[in-house]
Amino acid sequence: MTRYVLSSIALALLTGTALASPAHVDHSYPAPQPNYPAAAQSAGAQGDVTLGIYVSASGRARKFKLIKSSGSHDLDMAAAEGVINWHYVPAMNGSDPEGSWMELTIHYELPKPTDSGVQPATAKQAN
Repeated sequence: MTRYVLSSIALALLTGTALASPAHVDHSYPAPQPNYPAAAQSAGAQGDVTLGIYVSASGRARKFKLIKSSGSHDLDMAAAEGVINWHYVPAMNGSDPEGSWMELTIHYELPKPTDSGVQPATAKQAN
């Protein structure tokens, strides 16, 4: 959360726009966790994917860019495909919604063996 807020503040300072409220995920809608590709799991791929997402004034993701790769193309693409259809709350400039960029990190972690078998692999929003 801190990285996201600081990124929004830095962006506002650079663009000269002070946003009353930065864009963020709208948790009143379902935000299904991104897929953890079987090929990436088999290859032992895990880690964080940080995406920049342009949220329009209507609260839809319109563009994305890869800010930090997990090191796995499969995980990077799965993260982008997973969050592009989420609903977002747009940034507010006073009482006016406006488009802006936000950062979002998706964490992929391989299962840990347990006495009762193997837990499922997970992908979750890290911030």
